[in-house]
Amino acid sequence: MRALPADLDLSLASRIADDGAQLFIDGELQPAHSGRTFEAIDPFTDEPWHRVADADETDVDRAVEAARRAQVTWAATSAYDRSRVLLDIADAVESRAQAFGILDTLDNGKLLRETSAQAAGVAHSLRFSAGNAEKIEGVTAPASKPDLLAMTVREPIGVIGMIVPWNSPVPLLISAAAPALAAGNAVVVKSSEDATASILAFAELAHASGLPAGLLNVVSGRGSAAGNALVRHPAVQKIVFTGGDEVGRRVAVSAAELLKPVMLELGGKSPQIVFADADLDRAVNGLVGGVFAAMGQTCVAGGRALVHVDVHDELVERLAARAATLRFGDPLDPATEIGPLGSARQLERARGFVEHAHADGARLAAGGGTRPTGAGGGSFFEPAVFADVAPEHRLYREEVFGPVIGFTPFSDFEHAMELANATRFGLAAGVWTQDIDTALRAARRIESGTVWVNTYRAPEASLSAGGVKDSGYGRLGGRRELEEFTREKTVIINYSGIGNDPFVMGGSARPSDS
Repeated sequence: MRALPADLDLSLASRIADDGAQLFIDGELQPAHSGRTFEAIDPFTDEPWHRVADADETDVDRAVEAARRAQVTWAATSAYDRSRVLLDIADAVESRAQAFGILDTLDNGKLLRETSAQAAGVAHSLRFSAGNAEKIEGVTAPASKPDLLAMTVREPIGVIGMIVPWNSPVPLLISAAAPALAAGNAVVVKSSEDATASILAFAELAHASGLPAGLLNVVSGRGSAAGNALVRHPAVQKIVFTGGDEVGRRVAVSAAELLKPVMLELGGKSPQIVFADADLDRAVNGLVGGVFAAMGQTCVAGGRALVHVDVHDELVERLAARAATLRFGDPLDPATEIGPLGSARQLERARGFVEHAHADGARLAAGGGTRPTGAGGGSFFEPAVFADVAPEHRLYREEVFGPVIGFTPFSDFEHAMELANATRFGLAAGVWTQDIDTALRAARRIESGTVWVNTYRAPEASLSAGGVKDSGYGRLGGRRELEEFTREKTVIINYSGIGNDPFVMGGSARPSDS
C-alpha cells in the first residue's frame, strides 16, 4: 500500500493491506478453500495495495450453509431485537465513515469526500431499515362466513444471495442487506473482484457490533465461479443483482431455471432535459454532478443532455468551459475534483466511446484525452463533452460508465419526451425548468424509475428506487422495502367449533385446489 497522509483514519486500510486475502464466513475470517488469491489495484497508482481471496463453489457452499443455520434463529428473534442490532451497526459505521471511505477510494478511485459521505449514508440506511423492522404488517380480510378469520402474515424468505458491483460496494450492499436482515433473512454477498475491502470490513464490524455469526457472509472472487455458484445454490431463496444488463440477463435466466426470484438493478442511459426557462447555472451544476462526479461511474449517470434549441449552444459552451477547469489529482486529496477511473478496463471503455462518437460525426467540445496523473500513471481520463449527438449514435444509446456526455437539441416538449424515451433503459432522469406544469408533465411522461427536477443524484431513503425496461425490476427503499424480503402467507381459521362438510368448500367460490 502506498504511503498515505497521517491525518487520515487508516485503521481499516492497514488491516486489509496486511491481511486482506480472506473471506468472511460464519463470523470468522477464513482463506479461500483453494488458497488462491489475486491482487487488488489502486487506480491512482496502478499498483496493487492488497490481495483478495478467490472463492469457488466450495466456499460459497460453506457460506450458504452458515447462513441457512443462522437464519432459523434470526427469524425467531423479535423485530425489536433485530432493529436494535442494526442500530448498533449504524453507530459503528458512522464513527468510522472516513476509514470506510478510504477503503473504497483505494479500490475504485472515487473521491474520498464522496466515499466518506456514502459511508455516513450507509448508517442512515441501516437506521431507516431498523425502523421498518417493527412495521412488517399483514392484513385481515372480510371472510365468506361469520365464523372464519381470514388474514395474512409476512415471513422472511430465508437466505438472500447478493452480487454487488465495485463502484459503491457497501452502499449498494446495504440498500438490500439492511431490509433483508431487518425482515429476518440471512445474506451471502459476492463482492466484486475490483472492490472487496470495504464489504469485508463491514461484515467484520457488523459481527463485532452484535450481528450473530452466519447472518452476513462475504465471498469474493470471479463471477464465473463464485457468482454462478451463489445464483444456482439450492438453499439460496432469492438473488439481488446490481450491475450491467448483459450479466443481469444471464443471472435472471440461471435463477429462472430454479424458479428463484430475482431483483435486478441494471444499467442506465439517463437523460437530463434542460428546457429554455431553466436556471442555467443550476443546470450546469446538475450536469457536472450527474455525469462527471464519480467519474460517471454510477448507474444513474445523466449522460444524455437533451437541451432546448434556444439555450443549447450556450449550455454546451458553459459545460465545456467547466470541464476544462476541473482539478485532477489524488482522490484522497480534498481539493481533487477528478480522480482516476476505477480500472484500466474502464479507461479503455471510455476511450472507445470517444472514438465511436468521432466516427459517428459528433463534435467534441471538451476533453476526451488521457492524463497520467497518478504516481504510477493512473487511469485518468479527461471528462468529455460532445455536441451533435444523434439518437442512432452509440454514445446516445449505450451506457458509458465514464465521464462522457452527449448533447442533443430538442425543439418543443413533445420532441423532448420523444428523445428522452428513445432508449431501452429506464433508470433515472433529470428535468430542469422553472415551470411547475412542465415539470409535472415531464415527470409523468418520462419512462424511468426516478425523475429528479432541478436536482440530480439525490436519493431519499424514504422513497423506493428501481428501474424499468432494460434497467431491471424490483424496488429498494421506502416504507415498503421489507416486502421485497418477506413472503406473504394466508391464514384462515375456523373458530365456530363446528366442522365443515368435507365434500363442500368451506370458503368463497374460488377453488381451493387451484
